[in-house]
Amino acid sequence: MDLSFRQNVGTVERIIRVIAGTFFILLALYYPFTATWPKWLLGLIGLSQVIEGAIGY
Repeated sequence: MDLSFRQNVGTVERIIRVIAGTFFILLALYYPFTATWPKWLLGLIGLSQVIEGAIGY
């Protein structure tokens, strides 16, 4: 499998990334973890998914 950043990401994949990213961000904000590092990790993963879905490299 070759990963090429020159190829356009499909519309369905972009929508799924935005939905999953939003879910991760909301989970990081409202789920009561005992430690703060899982919140940061979920927030960063969610933010990266939303950005990738919005830009669509």
